Amino acid sequence: ILMSCADATIMWWTVPVALLASGLAMLAVLAKNKLGAGLGISALGISAAVILFSMEILPDIASMEPFEGYVRIVNATPPEVKIGVEEALHGWIDEISFQTGRHPATLTGATELQAFLSEPCLVLTSEDKLNQLSATTRSRLNVLLRANVITHALTPGYVIQHSGNLQDPIPVVMVATPGLEDSKK
Repeated sequence: ILMSCADATIMWWTVPVALLASGLAMLAVLAKNKLGAGLGISALGISAAVILFSMEILPDIASMEPFEGYVRIVNATPPEVKIGVEEALHGWIDEISFQTGRHPATLTGATELQAFLSEPCLVLTSEDKLNQLSATTRSRLNVLLRANVITHALTPGYVIQHSGNLQDPIPVVMVATPGLEDSKK
């Protein structure tokens, strides 16, 4: 959850404060007809906001997308093991491909997921999609990693609507078919 403590809240205010301060300074110099100074202050204010955003806010967001755990699991499996990713998590395919050198299959629907799980594989899916599988299929799978993460586009509207709670309530899980239990190491 973003802004979960007093320090985080103060940290998040630095970006708007930097923009406000530069805006007021820009107005002051523009009132004196110093257009060049106003443009310079504007550029400095925007640059400061971007730098502060990248130093303070992006690390919080990146910590809610724990790719390293999933990538570590994929890298621990032999190259012939297939990897599948639920279609709703399609944004993760590029990151997994980039960090592992292996391109996951996109799985659309419970039927395709069920068929994919008939061979040795790893699958990244939401827990609710996993629960749509038959009890027999679920009972033979090993859950290697379960985490509440960000799985959707972050827009200002979404952040405001969810009061800064960016993680989805339904966990994303990586499951393995029998024989791949050691991939968790």
